[in-house]
Amino acid sequence: MGSLMQSKIEESQWQAVLDNEIWDIPRATDKIRPELWLSYVNLPSEVKKCFAFCALFPKDSFIKVDMLVQFWIAHGFIPSQTGKDIEVEGHEIFSELIWRSLLQYASYDCGHCKMHDLIHDLAQFVTGDECSTLAERNEFMKISKRTRHFELNFDIGYNMGDCPPSVRTALNVQTNFIGLSKLKLVRVLKIRYEANVDELSTSIQYLHHLRYLNLFGTKIKELPESICMLINLQTLNLNHCYYLTKLPMSIVYMNSLRHLYISRCPELKIMRSGLSRLRCLKTLTKYIVSEKAGNKIGELKHWNLDGELGLYDLHEVKNADEAKEANMSSRQNINSLSLSWGASVANAEQVLEALKPHAALKVLSLHDYPGTQFSMWIRDGQQLQNLVRIRLEGCQGCQQLPPLEQLLYLEELTIRRMDSIKYIINSTTGDALSLFPALRFLKLREMANLEGWYPGEDRETAPPMFPCLANLRITRCPKLTTMPPQIPTLIDLSITESYCGTQIAHMSKEKGFFKHLKSLAALSLERCDELTLLLEDKEETRPLSSSLHYLDIDDCHQFSLSAALHNLTSLETLSMGHCEELLSWPDEMLRDSGASSQRDCGLPFLEDLSVSACDALIELPKCPTSLKSLSVFNCPSIKSLCSNMGHLTSLFKLALFKCPVLESLPEGMQGLTSLEELSIEDCPALKSFPEGLQQRLPTLKRLEISGCPKLERRCGPGGEYFHLVSSISERSIESSPRRTLLAPCL
Repeated sequence: MGSLMQSKIEESQWQAVLDNEIWDIPRATDKIRPELWLSYVNLPSEVKKCFAFCALFPKDSFIKVDMLVQFWIAHGFIPSQTGKDIEVEGHEIFSELIWRSLLQYASYDCGHCKMHDLIHDLAQFVTGDECSTLAERNEFMKISKRTRHFELNFDIGYNMGDCPPSVRTALNVQTNFIGLSKLKLVRVLKIRYEANVDELSTSIQYLHHLRYLNLFGTKIKELPESICMLINLQTLNLNHCYYLTKLPMSIVYMNSLRHLYISRCPELKIMRSGLSRLRCLKTLTKYIVSEKAGNKIGELKHWNLDGELGLYDLHEVKNADEAKEANMSSRQNINSLSLSWGASVANAEQVLEALKPHAALKVLSLHDYPGTQFSMWIRDGQQLQNLVRIRLEGCQGCQQLPPLEQLLYLEELTIRRMDSIKYIINSTTGDALSLFPALRFLKLREMANLEGWYPGEDRETAPPMFPCLANLRITRCPKLTTMPPQIPTLIDLSITESYCGTQIAHMSKEKGFFKHLKSLAALSLERCDELTLLLEDKEETRPLSSSLHYLDIDDCHQFSLSAALHNLTSLETLSMGHCEELLSWPDEMLRDSGASSQRDCGLPFLEDLSVSACDALIELPKCPTSLKSLSVFNCPSIKSLCSNMGHLTSLFKLALFKCPVLESLPEGMQGLTSLEELSIEDCPALKSFPEGLQQRLPTLKRLEISGCPKLERRCGPGGEYFHLVSSISERSIESSPRRTLLAPCL
């Protein structure tokens, strides 16, 4: 609403909004607020189409920005203007939706976005049945004839021929291509990630309107030549196709192709020659330099590439003069550049210097660079001032990082496998008012000798660091003992197998580390073996009481819960795994709940509780009625679940796995009015369901039982529970480890 009113400078314009009849028109649902509807009504027509399309994605999902723009282009939502790149126009529309707060950036990655639940309700209201997320096979069988765009979120068999022929978008399609050729108008097709697809049906050639094809993460080894008959195809995503060995010969004739994604395809060793014929190509994430295959780096001079470019096997480049033929410094429209070496060579530093990109570059990645120092265009912080994202990986010979802290617009930094690096910042002397002034995301991984953030770490004389940092992930940095001082903007902190994770309790108690994390919403600690307690001090947890929503403690063998944990009154998700010393909730944390001897956990807004591989844990405390998901995995000593189970009216999912001494479930489970998914595996001592749960069985949507012999017999054909479970849409009752989900009709 604020963005709408910002453009209105006259009092009469404000009065017109106030007098608008929209405030008096009843909406079809109370979920749609009038001010949101007014914001939508005032959008330009092309922006309306792009916004409404976002209803396709489920609530709380993260959407890749580039992919979203490519979807819009595939459907013709972006008006083409003479002399202006259509991707640029698409990103301008995206920026407008961000500016109007109809979309928002994801907290963990500036390349993704999401939609607030209320905004999503608005988009769904606008589109009606046009956009659908289908969670069950029954929903797929009843799909509306008005549906144009759908996403599948289930994995049992279906025939694409059952879709309305007018479908334009099909996302997360599973395994088979039965009936696919009937979708004559489909423009966007995305095969489900890790689907068991090892070859592409030749029938795909009949999808003449297809503009976007995503095979990300499938097991495809090669593409049929018939795919090259898709003359309108603009985007082909083959990223993470680990078995892909070659591209089709005729790909060089796909003249509409604009984006070819082939990153993380390790078996793809050689490129097809002649790709320079693709005059519309803007994104090529992997160009393998090979003189033998006719793919010299000089071939790039024939391409008008912009967008994203990845150069691999740069050890094949003979010298700096050959590298200069790529003419990288004049390519001002390339915004993302990835450079990768496959072997150590003496000319690496000269080749890197010759590949200096244009100053407009926004994203830079270096992989396995074998030089001992970075090129001057990287070391001089003034030459690439527009960089927004940097990834440095496997540059083992470099002993110092370039002065990245000077980059004014740098938002995301990933440093991985650089064993010679001891400090992130080489010197804190200088004129900078702050270090890393715009950085929001920082990932440090597998830095064997990283000792600190800067030499000496005199926190009193050093300028402020990370004034905007929101996400910090530290993984396998065994010598890093400290954390950056005072990061009030930090939202997400994750530490895995790093000494600073073990020391975080000490830093909390002695230095007040958590007192300054007033925005921290998610905390994850993994494989910090010596971590025993966390958040012991009540004063320390007070700033987190209203901010922390997610806490994950995994593989911290000596960890036990602190009584101060009950101060985290806003906690929504609590996950604990492989905490072998966790015997029970501390007495100081549990609260007397009245009649029952079992007390509650003191976390009033908890929605998701997961406990796994806690060998000593005997029982769970009472849980709040806000709980939606309860998972107990591999807890060999647990004998009882929360006694107030019947009061958990919001519980949607209950999963029990490898709890060998659990003999019974609580009484009163007829009160689980929201329960839809029940999974019980390898709990052989469970013999029957309590009467209350038997009443809920027919209302379940998903049931899995395995490794529970007596329960299997009771739920199987002829068993006393069979009439209660036979109508469940997805059920698996099988003693063998190899089982499949069956629809009722099967």
